[in-house]
Order: sequence, then structure tokens, then C-alpha cells
Amino acid sequence: MHPNHARLTLVAFLALSASIVFNALYMQSDPGFAARASVSGSDVGFDARHDAGRASAPMASRQKMVLAVERELSRLSYFPGEQDGKADAGLAGAIMAYQYDRGLPLTAKASDQLLEKLLSGADKPKASAGAPGVRGETAERLIAEIQGILSGEGYYRGAIDGHHNEAVAKAVRRFETERGLPVTGRVSGLLVQELSRVTGMRFTAPRG
Repeated sequence: MHPNHARLTLVAFLALSASIVFNALYMQSDPGFAARASVSGSDVGFDARHDAGRASAPMASRQKMVLAVERELSRLSYFPGEQDGKADAGLAGAIMAYQYDRGLPLTAKASDQLLEKLLSGADKPKASAGAPGVRGETAERLIAEIQGILSGEGYYRGAIDGHHNEAVAKAVRRFETERGLPVTGRVSGLLVQELSRVTGMRFTAPRG
């Protein structure tokens, strides 16, 4: 091999070796690089967990509120179902029965305001409360479903309109009498439970 070629080959080899060593020592093993990556990863993870916690907190808080409403309605013998924190048709019916007996607007919705009323005991049942007005889509949809089921079973004749009128009360009383339930003529958690049991129908509308 020509001496010049040998020197060029040696220089190239040394340069390549130096490059590899530099990369190994200062790039891949840079403790600052590893630390920055670790800190960055931790920051991102913390933010994600923090955001997830903030998103789930309202849901957890609402479930606790619903559980408390279920507990209080159960204590007052309005809620016959399992206390599971789910705002389903059974709970909506129980809320409506409580509101009906006190002449309150029928909302069928669990809320902080309702829980305050339940805990305070300020609203007492009224002997002649009458049928209060419906206030809210949840109540209307539940009444409409009950109208539809009672109509299919031959108890109700009238419009499926979500109105708690005398025709609905009469149909409910007939059903309650035949099923051996307390005769109230109003929507209730017990009525929803018994209609589901007898007909096999599942209520889907209310999410109070």
C-alpha cells in the first residue's frame, strides 16, 4: 500500500473512532439529557393525572349526591330500590312521589336543592296537595313511558303526552288496586318497579 494511502486510512479510522467515543460519552450518556427526559415525562404524567382527576371529581361528587338522595328517600319509604347511585327511572319515580305529596313541581331529578329539602325535613306531606305541574323533560318522559305501558296493559286511555292528569291518576289507581299496592294514583318508585316486574318492560327515558 502506498504510504499516503496508509496515512489517509489511519486518519479516517481515528476520526471515526473519535466520533464514536464522543457520541458515547457526551450524547447517549449525558446525565443531563436523561434527567431532563425524566422530568419532562413526569410533568406530562402529572398533568394527565391531574386533568383526569378534575374530570372525574364532578362525576364522583354527583354520585355521592344521588346516593344521599336515595338514602333519604328510602328512609322516608319512597325509594324501594337498591341504593347504587344511579339516577334511573326508579329513583325518578321516587322523587316524583315525594314532590307530588308535597305539592312541589314534578322534576324527577336528583339535585343538591332536593337533597337539602330532604335533609331539612322542611317540606311535609299535604293532605290535599293535588296533582302539581310537571316541570322538566325527565318527568315528562317518565310519565309518557308509564302512559304507554299502562295503555298497552289496558289501564289507560288517553294521549301519550307526559301530563300527570286525572286519566293517569285513575289508571295508576286501577293498576295499584289490582296489584295489591298502596293506592295513591301517582307516579312512584314502587309503581315503576312493579310495572317493570309485571310487564318485563325496561324504562329508558329518565336520567334524573
